[in-house]
Amino acid sequence: MKPEICIMALAAALLLGCSKTEVRDSIEIVSVSETSFSSEGGFGSIATSTGGIAVEAVSSAPQWLIVSTVRENVLFTILPNESPEERKGTISIKAGEIRGASVEISQQAYSGLRLSCSNVDFTEDIRQAEVKVKCSCEYSIAFSENPDGCFNCVKTSEGLVLSSSKGPGRHAVTGRLYVTPEDPLIPSAAVTLRLREKSVYDYMVGTWTATASDEGQIQKFTFSRKKDQYSFNVEIDHSKTAGLPFTADWVDGKVRILSGQECGYNPEQNKYLSLHYNGTKNGSGWYILQTAGLVAWDAEPVFDENAGSIELTFGDSGINSEYSPKLLTFWLCPGRYFNFGGSGAGQVISYSKLTLTKELTE
Repeated sequence: MKPEICIMALAAALLLGCSKTEVRDSIEIVSVSETSFSSEGGFGSIATSTGGIAVEAVSSAPQWLIVSTVRENVLFTILPNESPEERKGTISIKAGEIRGASVEISQQAYSGLRLSCSNVDFTEDIRQAEVKVKCSCEYSIAFSENPDGCFNCVKTSEGLVLSSSKGPGRHAVTGRLYVTPEDPLIPSAAVTLRLREKSVYDYMVGTWTATASDEGQIQKFTFSRKKDQYSFNVEIDHSKTAGLPFTADWVDGKVRILSGQECGYNPEQNKYLSLHYNGTKNGSGWYILQTAGLVAWDAEPVFDENAGSIELTFGDSGINSEYSPKLLTFWLCPGRYFNFGGSGAGQVISYSKLTLTKELTE
């Protein structure tokens, strides 16, 4: 064999040997960002050296120790520990056929007090609420403020069930409840309870008595919700207006009765009930004010808590500076609304003054 051929063969062999990747017989753990975590949890990573082989990782506790891999690195997430016990998990790492490795991760037990909310509001519709409590030890509860025993609290396995013993009233009520752990190192937490005041609109619903009117007999006016917090259906206790309510609007804290209302059809008399006003124009004359919304009477509720009553005294709302409504009138007309000249048309009831009173109830 020629000497130059031997030299070339030897050089090729050396080059091949240098190009080989270093082969390991086991995974080397280069670094671990952290192995011990607080109860709040967190994130970590493990850097390995495998000679270029991508790693795989398995968690012994995947419900709280979650792992993933990127080439020769392992990433892991620790979820919060809400149990009163410390917990440990193992991350097992393998890469191809070489010997694997493992890293143990520990997490502290939960220690502290946590409430699902610290403010509870009660309304007419919401009379009970639940506050979930997470505490690493036993705890006690006590009201520091509870006016007239308005609020109640019951402990459950999940936390607290809070309730209001009464519905909303004229004034808001505020209470405060403290949750105090037995462990003196854990601070107490407070829950603020509020019973909202009843809206003035809601007080208008019910039956009113006309205590001041120019009708010979006392009339009853029953208010019911039409569009909640905006308007009412109002029915007068009168044989000819039964089942034919007019509308009263709730505007800027006042009850307003607009002109030109079509109240409904009375099948027994085959007539239409309407509401209009009679009044003056620029202080003189006498006019039928039947245009819808042209004029109105309104009344602001007056509460007398000593007497236990509410009063509405109606008068010109002032929405029209030209016309002044003096007489609130209900008519039954044949064939159509406001057919005052039709055969059989007639006034049902009218008021030149109107004051309504109602019992103040919570």
